Amino acid sequence: MSAWHWHELRKAGLPVVCLDARHAKAVLALQMNKSGRNDARGLAQIVRTGWYREVAVKGMDSHLVRSLLTTRAQLVRMRVDLANQIRGVLKPFGLIAGKGGGQPFAERVRALVADGLLRDAAEALLAAWQSVGEQVAVLSRRLLAIARQDQAVRRLMTAPGVGVLVALTYVSVVDRPERFTKSSSVGAYLGLTPKRYQFGERTTPATSHAAATSCYGPTSTRRRGSSSTGSRAGQR
Repeated sequence: MSAWHWHELRKAGLPVVCLDARHAKAVLALQMNKSGRNDARGLAQIVRTGWYREVAVKGMDSHLVRSLLTTRAQLVRMRVDLANQIRGVLKPFGLIAGKGGGQPFAERVRALVADGLLRDAAEALLAAWQSVGEQVAVLSRRLLAIARQDQAVRRLMTAPGVGVLVALTYVSVVDRPERFTKSSSVGAYLGLTPKRYQFGERTTPATSHAAATSCYGPTSTRRRGSSSTGSRAGQR
């Protein structure tokens, strides 16, 4: 609700400052006793002294695009889960649906199951799977239409391997590029800066990519193999 409150208060002509939650939490943690009254007094003290970090609030258009992206990503995960559930229902009976998706997957499942209770269970799951897939296609077409109308998105899509979802995710996260004083600040904002330093030199852990970066900022721009950052809207 913070984004909505910020925009509505700005429309009313009131001065609004959105505080960095991590910074404010660190300051409030110094209090002996935690209560609503003490937190309010602490926040007022932070604002009065000016010892805070202001967070830029994205525009509502960016929030709308991110809502479409996250909804589509959730539906894709649901579709994958349903497909796996269908395979799991068939396996105890020695029936293997095989890899792949789309209409051939549904045809293979229907060809494997005979009439009876197993077919009823498979048809119920297939109906849900196909319905979710149709909604994924609807959102994919909507995102494609938005991308065609955005000059920045079209420019990003000229880069190799960058499609509709990647470009829209990046543009919606950055929102207003002019708020970054230099291009290297964008990487830090996305959580791609090295986190571990020792005696002025970076020490890169060999355990995982996530451990080597700060991992602050939007997670949608750092996912690997996620549908929300795929190269084409029609994938998965």
